[in-house]
Amino acid sequence: MKGIKDWAGMISLAVLLAFSAMAAAEDEKMYSWVDANGEAHYSDQPPPPEVKEYRSMTRSGSTTGTAASAAPAGESLADRDADFQRRRAEEAEEEARAEAVAAERKQNCTLARSQYNTISAGGRITRRNADNEVVYLDENEIAIETERARAEMEKWCDS
Repeated sequence: MKGIKDWAGMISLAVLLAFSAMAAAEDEKMYSWVDANGEAHYSDQPPPPEVKEYRSMTRSGSTTGTAASAAPAGESLADRDADFQRRRAEEAEEEARAEAVAAERKQNCTLARSQYNTISAGGRITRRNADNEVVYLDENEIAIETERARAEMEKWCDS
């Protein structure tokens, strides 16, 4: 009976070691690329830096990327981080510009709408002439001003 227990323990240990070896092999990467002469290469080491396109895969066959989607060879983590930070700063500046333009459009819309409402409400409209004297607009001048105010409102207001 003791021999059977030893035998079962050895089999269990062998199975455990086999599964451990298979799991370790699954994590190993393989690389494939074609050199300048058109010759295909397969290795467990990354290709030389002059190779621009290659495939990286695990032994199980799952592809983990290509050189085209990865960072260029020789680019350090600090360089990639600095590039990322630069892009984030540019995006933040662009967003700030867009917000400033939106705020200006909103302010101009409010002014244009107010002018249009004032002119189209009816009544007498006055302006100052070149001599700084108050003059009243006639019906034709009011129609022209109403059209100008409507055009400004359409220019600045979205609705």
